[in-house]
Amino acid sequence: MTKTIGIYGGQRIAWIDAAKGACIFMVVLWHTTIFSYAQIDFGGLPLDSWWTGALTAFKPLRMPLFFLISGFLAHSAITRKSWQETFKSRVATLFWLYLLWMAINWVIISLMRTKIPGAAEIIPGEAYTLNIIEFVRGVFLADSGIWYLYALVLYFVICKTFNRVAIPLLIVLALLQIFSEHITDVWNFKKLLDYGIFYAMGCFGRDRIAHVYAEFSAKRWVLVGAGLLASMAVARQLDIFYLPVTQLVLSCLMVSFAIDTLALILRFWQMRALQALGKRTLPVYVIHMLLVHPLTLLMVDVELSGSVGQMIAVALPIVIATVVCAGCLLVRYLLDHGPGRALFDFPALRNRPVAQGA
Repeated sequence: MTKTIGIYGGQRIAWIDAAKGACIFMVVLWHTTIFSYAQIDFGGLPLDSWWTGALTAFKPLRMPLFFLISGFLAHSAITRKSWQETFKSRVATLFWLYLLWMAINWVIISLMRTKIPGAAEIIPGEAYTLNIIEFVRGVFLADSGIWYLYALVLYFVICKTFNRVAIPLLIVLALLQIFSEHITDVWNFKKLLDYGIFYAMGCFGRDRIAHVYAEFSAKRWVLVGAGLLASMAVARQLDIFYLPVTQLVLSCLMVSFAIDTLALILRFWQMRALQALGKRTLPVYVIHMLLVHPLTLLMVDVELSGSVGQMIAVALPIVIATVVCAGCLLVRYLLDHGPGRALFDFPALRNRPVAQGA
């Protein structure tokens, strides 16, 4: 059996890098589809609705898998290292990046919406106003596209604080996910309640996950895949697909199926580009909406009708998402010099010696 060669036991786990790459690509693909792609005139063919529907089916996978991996990689910092050893890298740095990139996105998107004629009707984000009170409110309620970084800080602090009572914590986080709709109506704050359970499962279940998924299991893959298809069909038939408890069950099944699928693919194809993307998710995550919104404005008058145009349009979301990811990495490369490095790391850490084997 071929092992799926993240880091565990001193080795990088290939499915982790591939999964991170797939997750960030799905995030970009989702945003480019619902914003940029939706502006194109397809001559009456509802291609944007088809794409949106297909990507919605993967909603239980995108962020749950992302957070499961984040918790998996934070296991040692949470369970074995002291607060002093982990505070700067796991709390201060991430919160700095959250504040910095939230401010950058806030200002740029606000200016686009107010200074470009017609942009306010096309680019969503009524919360993006150049108002310091609204900004502070947005910071604490995660009312921004950069909420993932805020979530990483909160989940780390919570899991580290309660790491000696992991089972009760998992139960509480699962209940928060199930009842999140009754707790808050702030969309991104609701996401904070939805995904903590996956971070905690990745963290406290790290050894079990690494052991179970060390090798691809055809039997597990088939059984989980069949269970997933059956669950989705039943959820659709009973109109309970979007219920939180249904999403939790589907997420667990999808995550398991996705890990085994990646492990299977890695036997025959290393997916080097996807793994490389998985090692560079931060710049893509914080920059991509700053590229998606200008693209959205450019797509308003685009028309792709006729057989040739529609053939091009079918694959266009993949092309747009790939271009956006490449653009984000290019911006990261151009900024990775001198003061620009502080955009992707806590400034105080730049001059510290890097520990061997880090």
